[in-house]
Amino acid sequence: TSNVQEITLEANPGEAPLQHLKDIRNLGVNRLSMGFQSFNNKILKVLGRLHQSEDCFKTFKNARKAGFDNINTDMIFNIPELSTENWKKDLNKLLELEPEHISAYSLTVEPSTKLFNLVKNKELLMPLEKTDIEQFFLTHAILSKYNYNHYEISNYAKKDMECKHNLHYWNLSPYLSFGPSGHSYDLEERWWNVRSLDKYIDMNINNKQPLEGTENLTNKDNYNELVLNGLRLVEGIKISNLKNYKDIYNKTAIEKINKKWDCLKITNSNIKLVNKGFLFVDEISSDMFV
Repeated sequence: TSNVQEITLEANPGEAPLQHLKDIRNLGVNRLSMGFQSFNNKILKVLGRLHQSEDCFKTFKNARKAGFDNINTDMIFNIPELSTENWKKDLNKLLELEPEHISAYSLTVEPSTKLFNLVKNKELLMPLEKTDIEQFFLTHAILSKYNYNHYEISNYAKKDMECKHNLHYWNLSPYLSFGPSGHSYDLEERWWNVRSLDKYIDMNINNKQPLEGTENLTNKDNYNELVLNGLRLVEGIKISNLKNYKDIYNKTAIEKINKKWDCLKITNSNIKLVNKGFLFVDEISSDMFV
């Protein structure tokens, strides 16, 4: 009997026919994650996605037919040419499907992508920061109204449907990863695999570890990662976890930071962000680093 509670697989809209979904469900996969991103075909083209809006609905319905009762959908806001009104329409369309989990990310433009070059050459303009903030809070308001728990900056879940893998990662529990670029962590060391699939296969065939690099984590590293990941969660950082680092934890210094940020709340048990705190998570984390 397996103790594994959750096995998630990515299923791209338009690339996961019904029989495929039935097959992976029968293999034991019990959670799907679908990269919808948008229901606007023009926006999907801007993002360089291969699927169309109708593919999202078709693949989702097929997943339900295949027996999946735990589905995540990825959506993106803060996209060039995406108005707040159209983002609202996207969210309302998504709610008609009633996924168990929703990830809603603000677009970040990565170097060496087509979108990056379009923005760099001013062929596309990124929205104003005001629009990004507006769409972030609209997401929170709409999804909360429909009983999705906003448990992490970009993640919402129905009751008891939070992603176990994500929580495991954000709570800095150890994990093993396999495949190209996979990162693993054992509380003291982090290591990662080579990026190339061909190289990964070749090294395994020749009984070599397919490692590209490793790093040993100091107490200081672990403390800072505890801060960085903990503040992303609605529940925040457990003070008892910080106190494990006796040589580093400084109550007076944290109280000083608390006076600077009125969106940081400290109780006897935890430190968490409130009100508009998620908008300043990077700056507040940086202030708390040692």
